[in-house]
Amino acid sequence: MKKLMFLVALAISAPAFANICDLDPVPGRRIEILSTVIFENQYVVVANKTCKEGYDVRARDGQITTDIPRDQLSVARGCNNGHCVSDYVIDLATLSEVRIAGLSFNGGFIISSTRDGSISGPVDRKQLAITKDCIISNYTKTCVGDFVKNESNQRLKVVGFQHNEKLVLRSTDGTDTITADIDPSSVLRTR
Repeated sequence: MKKLMFLVALAISAPAFANICDLDPVPGRRIEILSTVIFENQYVVVANKTCKEGYDVRARDGQITTDIPRDQLSVARGCNNGHCVSDYVIDLATLSEVRIAGLSFNGGFIISSTRDGSISGPVDRKQLAITKDCIISNYTKTCVGDFVKNESNQRLKVVGFQHNEKLVLRSTDGTDTITADIDPSSVLRTR
């Protein structure tokens, strides 16, 4: 009787064993057949998933690459640390606006240039500035889109916030120069 109960329990839990070779240990970043992912800085479609070798993908030109390990593929959907795929952010390394194109296996962000569409990454969240919302510093609320004046009385527009709540500002003198790492207490909010 005990053997029969064990076999019934094994049969009931069989679906759990079906995923024993699951290559996606990161919740929310599961890769399915026919899903779009990013591999070597280009969008590809997952054609096959094998238990030992990895994934087979098809590029837009039809070329198939086989046996790609999971950690080399980035999902083209989802969110991480408040940043979601398709959000516009500022890349602090280049001081340019980019779009989040994907999330890497290890939690980094794959970014796409808003100028030419080129894809790069992964980059750390600390390298990105959000381009929405507000912060409160020194009892003053500052939001993306607000105008401020610096110590030189130069009028600047708030275009983002860094992870450490420092400001990212854009000049309004026609040069569109972006400056990062500005302490909110060093500027005065204007209308």
